[in-house]
Amino acid sequence: MKKYLIWLGHLSLLVTAILAVFFYKERVFFVDPGQQLFEMINEGGFKVFVHRYSMVINQSIPLLAIKLGLPLKYITIAYSLSFVIIFYICYLIAVYGFKNIAAGLGIAFAPIFIRMAFGHSISEAWLGIAYSAVFYALLNYYHVWKKKGPVFIALFYFLMIVVIGINYFIHPITLFTVAFSIGFTYFYKKEFRSSHIYIVGMLILVVYLHKFAFPAHPHEERFFEGIKNADKLLPQLGQLPVLEFFRLYFYQIYLPGILLLVGAIFYFIKDRRIISYFFVIIFSAFYVVIACLAFYKGDAPFALESRLIPLAFMLILPVAEILKEKKENILFISGLVVILFYSYTNLYSLVKQTHTKRIAFYEHMLSESMKFPERKFFVYLPEGENTPVNTWGSAVETLMLSSLEGKENSRTIIFVDRKTDITSGINFWPCVFLWVRWYMFFPEDWLNKRYYNLQCTKYRELIYPKTFD
Repeated sequence: MKKYLIWLGHLSLLVTAILAVFFYKERVFFVDPGQQLFEMINEGGFKVFVHRYSMVINQSIPLLAIKLGLPLKYITIAYSLSFVIIFYICYLIAVYGFKNIAAGLGIAFAPIFIRMAFGHSISEAWLGIAYSAVFYALLNYYHVWKKKGPVFIALFYFLMIVVIGINYFIHPITLFTVAFSIGFTYFYKKEFRSSHIYIVGMLILVVYLHKFAFPAHPHEERFFEGIKNADKLLPQLGQLPVLEFFRLYFYQIYLPGILLLVGAIFYFIKDRRIISYFFVIIFSAFYVVIACLAFYKGDAPFALESRLIPLAFMLILPVAEILKEKKENILFISGLVVILFYSYTNLYSLVKQTHTKRIAFYEHMLSESMKFPERKFFVYLPEGENTPVNTWGSAVETLMLSSLEGKENSRTIIFVDRKTDITSGINFWPCVFLWVRWYMFFPEDWLNKRYYNLQCTKYRELIYPKTFD
């Protein structure tokens, strides 16, 4: 069974990589990813958001492409693919380095729970799964190194500190994936008398409690705000946005993975590990409650989905632990293939509906802009209507999209509501670039001339189309 599961993990990550290339525009030209890559290109270095320093790991790939002077199209593809490359490296480390198939499958099968968030390539929650899987694999490799003596025990704790640090600096949400790793190992592997479990557990508690008590950035402070006000929010738990999203997409996203866990209960009972099974159920439910509290203010669907991505790790890991010990079973393998096929086809469909529609709209508006000599445009969004422009980063996204085939095609279109004041800066700055609402007026000279050329033209208003198919 192990051999088939390993190859199925390779196949799943290969499909993920293919889709990352196919949807590279959708994954990069959207809110945070687009801004991050845009700033990396203009500044020529790493761009870390909200003190999440582990970002430099995946950023090293597109940054290398930038330093090599590759065309913008290949830099963008490299950025989209960089995340999957990190997933695959973590998969190889877990499966071949620490001999932990279950940890590897926790990474490879994550797309079972991912749909619209696939179009948000930067998703720290997904990166957190990969890094937490390495943590789980390392944690369970302790006994192998313990037999080799003190030097390897010291190596274990050194690497553990490194892996905890990587998790810590990618997103606060990893507290729950690493905590799950410890709890599940404790019950499933019956590590009741293993000192390393308690030492690592205390280390994690101290590190993450510091983040809880002293958030390093206002963005993280908002993350913990809901948890600190749990007494006020718990009575209205059923109406909070994350739980509403979970209910709305239960059959489309979460049912297949939950069915895997339900189907594994027989083997947990047979192997006398029913306590570990209940731990998985209780901890997963607890995490959903925490996610509801932490993100009680709501967000876009892709963001709400991202908050629940850790469930992929919590539900897939236990099933993988059971399956890897069983004999070859065509029924199980066929079932996994069916679930993966369903998940990927559903992912493809939802990305097309939500993200490709935005790119198509941008391309339509860029085509319309070709009627005019200017290269910079603004569009007032219609009030009270749903539009394909579901992002605050449209100025950067349209600029990068138009420049893919060369800077001679560079154009930028910023979509704003009528309450946003853009006219004052346009009139007083000769070469202004309208960026994002908190950095609205920016000098055009800042743009990397190798990839963008807006020719210091004036801004012209484009009219939002009455119909768009």
